[in-house]
Amino acid sequence: MLGRRRELSALILGIRPEEVDDATSAGPGSMVYNLVTGYVLQYLVAPDSLTTVEQAMDGIRALLPQEGRLPSTERPHERSTP
Repeated sequence: MLGRRRELSALILGIRPEEVDDATSAGPGSMVYNLVTGYVLQYLVAPDSLTTVEQAMDGIRALLPQEGRLPSTERPHERSTP
């Protein structure tokens, strides 16, 4: 399994698979693998509810830190109310 994730990591990073270490393979490689297999599964089970590429990219962008703001490590249900 790590071989596939290593190759996906190399593909998205623009490097050779031999250059991908185990941590990168387990982190970003696993994330991309999960996105790909999730799309395939959703296409097979409920193709009408499959998100567009634009919707998926908007979702990924929303998870990335923005300039001047770090992503919250607090879970929504753990937020304290003022």
